[in-house]
Amino acid sequence: AVEVLEKRGDFKLTQALGSVAEQIQGCPNVGSLLDPESECVPEVTLKATVKEAAEMMKEYHTTAVLVLGADDKVAGILTTKDIVLRVLAAEFDPLITSAVRAMTPHPDCVTPEATILDALQKLKVGRYLHLPVLSKQGQPVGLVDVMTLTISMLTYLINKQGQTGNA
Repeated sequence: AVEVLEKRGDFKLTQALGSVAEQIQGCPNVGSLLDPESECVPEVTLKATVKEAAEMMKEYHTTAVLVLGADDKVAGILTTKDIVLRVLAAEFDPLITSAVRAMTPHPDCVTPEATILDALQKLKVGRYLHLPVLSKQGQPVGLVDVMTLTISMLTYLINKQGQTGNA
């Protein structure tokens, strides 16, 4: 975008975009949001019931759980929206409906090395609210949501602005 504006000769916009690009450089990664002390990720198996998944969400204070296949790889994600639209609205019984029936299969994922900005971009493009975080080997290491990512990005930008304002 900066190159296009430079070619057009719009220097004010070029400077503004350059300033934003500078602020974003060094953006923290998704791994910085994960608790290094906790090895627990909200997850259930394909055979778990929707009720069990909802209990897991309650236990972890989250609105989504990862659904793992037989190989402990992420097969899907089950969110509160999935429960409302695919279970309750369809009048299925959460006590006997399996997570695999209600989950969103094959969700987009990120690695801990992905920047917060990259993760937010994936969420925006895909129009969803949760993003599994997988190790390079494909094992789940976390689950982030749009609010956590947004607050972290805003905090980063505010802190960065405060550092440059004091310099």
